[in-house]
Amino acid sequence: MHSTGSYGTADVARILGITPAAVRKLVQRGQLTRRGGTPRYPRYDRRQVGALLANRHGRPAA
Repeated sequence: MHSTGSYGTADVARILGITPAAVRKLVQRGQLTRRGGTPRYPRYDRRQVGALLANRHGRPAA
């Protein structure tokens, strides 16, 4: 993790159990928002990733 409070694409993919391409699809669909980084190496907010993970497992986000 490079920045406090954010994950890179590979981190998000590992956490959600999906591929990096699927992470990009989440961004395209508006389900995940980039929060900094660079165009080539975007960063994503930990809370938003946690909410997506909770939704995938049918739990309310903390």
